[in-house]
Amino acid sequence: MNTKNVKSQKYDALIEINYEDCIKEFEKIQNSEKEYDELFVEHPVYQVNYEELTKNL
Repeated sequence: MNTKNVKSQKYDALIEINYEDCIKEFEKIQNSEKEYDELFVEHPVYQVNYEELTKNL
């Protein structure tokens, strides 16, 4: 998303996150990552993160 021409907005909304639900979701993500790592063990894999992709924008 390009935010160079977007006016800054302030949000006063509160969110509530259930700790147990959050942990369960993190564990599901970790399990999925492990599963895909195992599926692609014979192939080159490139780790990419958002910060690296956007550092020169």
